[in-house]
Amino acid sequence: MKKKVTQTQMGILSLLVLVLLGGLFILKDQFITHGESQIKTSLDRIEIKAERARLKAAEEAIETLEKKQTQENLDKAQKALDALTITTESTKSNLQARIDKISKIITANQALAMAEKMVSELETNPTLDNLVAAQEAIDKVTNDSSKGRLQSRLDAVRVKIEEAEASQVSEVVTRSSEAGVTQATVTEVVEEDEEEEYIYVPTPPVHSESVVTEAVTSVQNQEVTSASSNDRVVVPNTEPSVSEASNSNQ
Repeated sequence: MKKKVTQTQMGILSLLVLVLLGGLFILKDQFITHGESQIKTSLDRIEIKAERARLKAAEEAIETLEKKQTQENLDKAQKALDALTITTESTKSNLQARIDKISKIITANQALAMAEKMVSELETNPTLDNLVAAQEAIDKVTNDSSKGRLQSRLDAVRVKIEEAEASQVSEVVTRSSEAGVTQATVTEVVEEDEEEEYIYVPTPPVHSESVVTEAVTSVQNQEVTSASSNDRVVVPNTEPSVSEASNSNQ
């Protein structure tokens, strides 16, 4: 009888050990799960706290940009906004809209400043290249009033450039008329060489008056050889002959 009690006790003891071990495993899993949850919660809190700090920095950067609209402040505000990671999309979109509004203003101001610079350079150095560059800069200006003012200044310089070109063509035509060069030919030369700063027109040879006078005196109604062996001048006799004069007297 005593032996049976001992076996029963051993069985109960074994069962208690098994229950205890099972309980330990269960508690272990719960402990690990709870621990991981606590760690995750702590990390989330840290991230949320860091995100709030980044959001505050972005809002402050945007406020600074709105007060002082410079390219540097624009870059800082955009960088601060891009650093946000878990902020809602609606919040980020609202902040981006504020940045985009100032960005358009800054771009317009930069275009106006560049156009002002290019027109001033054109007025100082009125060349075709500067005229084209200034016109391209004016086309990028968005403010109608400023654009019209700059366009008027450019048009005034354009007129001067056109007048100078017309004067140049007229001068070339005048200097080339004795060489048998027509205005159409000169105009064609000017158009072909419009990028050159000058146009060379050969000067025709000029005979001295003494040479021509001597030739006329020596031989009339014949070919007269001038001082240059390559140039020949034909001078018609406009005086009546002796026979013609006597006939007219009769």
